[in-house]
Amino acid sequence: MIRSVLNIGALLTYFVGLSLEPLAKVVALSLTVPLFASLVAVVFLREPMNLRRWIAMGIGFAGALVILDPANPSLSLGASMVLVSNVLWAVALNIIKSLARTETSVTISLYAAILMAPMAGVAALFVWQTPTAVQLAWLVGIGVLGSIAQLCLSQALREADVTLVLPIDFTKVVWASLIGYAAFGQVPDVWIFVGAPIIFGAVFYNAWSERRRSP
Repeated sequence: MIRSVLNIGALLTYFVGLSLEPLAKVVALSLTVPLFASLVAVVFLREPMNLRRWIAMGIGFAGALVILDPANPSLSLGASMVLVSNVLWAVALNIIKSLARTETSVTISLYAAILMAPMAGVAALFVWQTPTAVQLAWLVGIGVLGSIAQLCLSQALREADVTLVLPIDFTKVVWASLIGYAAFGQVPDVWIFVGAPIIFGAVFYNAWSERRRSP
């Protein structure tokens, strides 16, 4: 239940941010999730917070600030919603990791879908518009792809630690930049290509140091 509530909050704030900011920027900011997840793991899963993790956290947040455009330091509503979504999703990831100790990937994904549907339905009542056939087809596509992604993520977290799995998220920036340009004509800001590698470097350093510490 807690995981589903967090997921709904993360999705709603993410979609708000997505409607206000370019696709590539939203995805680049989402790279801070592993850093938030590491911090949450320290608080809730009692994982140790060593100097390397603090260094990775600091570098990662510096990368996020670069993406937010250092020439214009004001935090927009869209970027704020994405960061809120990242924090909620980071907590949810740690709950998924905890559930994965005793539950299968299918069970975790199924319960999330069953519990999230009525919660999202309540929120949708206030802005409901009956979708056309084309819109319904797109929504079904989102549902199918999202379910596959959840299954893959749950299984990945069963096989490895959060800090080792999530650095691969960096590839999303590449796909988001290409799709955003091809589908919406959005030209990525230069700061995205400066800040995203910084965040990825921090996450990769964190994962690499954790890997060295474990057999």
